[in-house]
Amino acid sequence: MVDLERAVIVLAELESGGDYAVAPDADGRSGAYGYSADQWAGYAGYGVAGDAPASVQDARARADVQRLLVGTDGDLVGAIGRWFVERAEGTAWWEDFPAEHRLSTELFVERWLGVYAPAGETADVDVDVDVDVDVGVGDDAAGPVVIDGPTLSDGPGDMARRDPRAAPPSLGVHGSGAMRSIAFPVLGPVSYYPGWNDCREVDCSRRHEGVDLVGVRMQPLLAAVDGTISAVGYRGSELAGYGVTVSGDDGWHYNYFHTNNDNPGSDDGRADRVWQFPPGLQPGDRVRAGQIIGYMGDSGNSEFSVPHVHFEIRDPSGSPRDPFWSLQAAERRQVCTIGIGPWSFPNPAPATAGSGVAYTTVRPLFGDGVWLIDSEGRVTATGAAALIVGSGQQTCQPGPTRPYGTDNNGWLWPPRRTG
Repeated sequence: MVDLERAVIVLAELESGGDYAVAPDADGRSGAYGYSADQWAGYAGYGVAGDAPASVQDARARADVQRLLVGTDGDLVGAIGRWFVERAEGTAWWEDFPAEHRLSTELFVERWLGVYAPAGETADVDVDVDVDVDVGVGDDAAGPVVIDGPTLSDGPGDMARRDPRAAPPSLGVHGSGAMRSIAFPVLGPVSYYPGWNDCREVDCSRRHEGVDLVGVRMQPLLAAVDGTISAVGYRGSELAGYGVTVSGDDGWHYNYFHTNNDNPGSDDGRADRVWQFPPGLQPGDRVRAGQIIGYMGDSGNSEFSVPHVHFEIRDPSGSPRDPFWSLQAAERRQVCTIGIGPWSFPNPAPATAGSGVAYTTVRPLFGDGVWLIDSEGRVTATGAAALIVGSGQQTCQPGPTRPYGTDNNGWLWPPRRTG
């Protein structure tokens, strides 16, 4: 069985002694895992690996090992050998001493194996490594990377990563009038203010009927209440653009407008649906509070401002109500908690062997961490990206350094292969 976390930690120890701040060397390699600038390719918005926080470097290394596992049909030692070759290719010594490629690779794998599975432990591996490989990480680091099928990773039930801050939102009884007991509707850092009823035209012929929560494209949006999806997709308006509506069992409605319409790494307005909403989400689906129901964007008239979600609360008659104080109450109730876990997407699509799965990484508006989002609706988050942060007026303990995610089996992305 593959212990992915241990495998990655050992790589960091061998490459740099676990030093995430290693500056670029003569070959341009930096950070804990020795990525060159070309290999790093601007991942998560950082120019070189050594400039990225530890959580981002770990996420990249984890994703690369997962990708290499796919290419070796789950052979971890083969994946580690390919890892070494990728790090070594392009360096001066690799070019100058081709006869030593195999020996150097096998020595690295033996060193890695000695830490991963020291004497007295067993590992079902073969140290005879094929170094004749040609693998890459995709041409567009800002956009989605495609991998061929699912990875193999252990279920994380025994990995002691469950943090007491991680739990689905617990909602109380609704207050009187417009005061609703809701889950905070965005995962990770956002900025918002009371903009209810503000003028939206020079002559105030149109007024603002919600609150704008500003974040970044592809930031996960969360169901405010248990309820039913009553609308999802294009909302028939150049103002609203794309959006999703959750209708509570009591007849109140919660609108999310300006959801994403861009393919990752672009502002093309032509997003595949998997980058707008979880795959398969449709009217009539039951959702629960805190579940991921879409991704923030700049569709509609948000195209002329910044990515944000226009969040509305409407009573059973359809009349808009000021959501600001409900948002403030939700933020106070949930602030600094980990807002992502198995409840976030109760029925993730099973990974299908042999099919391409695309994923993208997204950094929050402020704070650390990243989201990793794949084309089958699975999401993980680290650092502040995993927290309910709200307006950022509270100082939270650091978010998790290991990914928390939507897989029912636990916190890893992608989920392990079943069957």
